[in-house]
Amino acid sequence: MEQARRDRRAVLRQLRRMLRSKPNDAVKLAFLDKNETDAVDGLDLTLLSEFKRSSSGVAEVKLWDRLKILELLDRLSAPEGGEHAGAELLYQALEQRAEREEVHDP
Repeated sequence: MEQARRDRRAVLRQLRRMLRSKPNDAVKLAFLDKNETDAVDGLDLTLLSEFKRSSSGVAEVKLWDRLKILELLDRLSAPEGGEHAGAELLYQALEQRAEREEVHDP
């Protein structure tokens, strides 16, 4: 139960961080050369949902929708029947996605 509370707080903290984050660094990422990979470590990519660069050099940047984040934060912040099942389900979904991405990551 204590782990679920810590997980819930972590999810809520990350959602709040996403709301405060600015997309500037995601745009900077699109303009970096292949030789500037060290600069990526210093970028705030909190809002970055997806990034693709084609072989021709065209970059596609997708950001998380702040309105949806705000709605989710509102929904997860309100206790549901005394329990925070919504936050727990979100955390589990995020963990499962991260595990799948680790498996597919070369």
